[in-house]
Amino acid sequence: MVKASQRRMEQNRERITRAALELFQVHGIGKTATNDVARKAAISPATIYNHFGRKEDLVYAAVRHFATSAAAHEIMRKIIAADSSLSKDPEHSLKQLQELIPPYLYGILGKPGK
Repeated sequence: MVKASQRRMEQNRERITRAALELFQVHGIGKTATNDVARKAAISPATIYNHFGRKEDLVYAAVRHFATSAAAHEIMRKIIAADSSLSKDPEHSLKQLQELIPPYLYGILGKPGK
């Protein structure tokens, strides 16, 4: 049985990770401060450091969270489908990959210039 305090810690970690990912996608990693994440997640900045230690660890957690999301899986499914058709029409497959990879990376890192 999971204790209430353990469940609350897991919920806080999830809330922080989701808030960070959303802010990274909008503003980019470099322009998102941990204070911004704390404000969005409605927790104290100290709570972020209790869960993640440093911003780099929070970025890693956000990337892992996105990589396991349904949106990322759909993009990867399309990339794999494009890759399997590579031998049939390499030029078309390359174009498909060029269209699919940026949304995947933007989902993690945010759009350039943000």
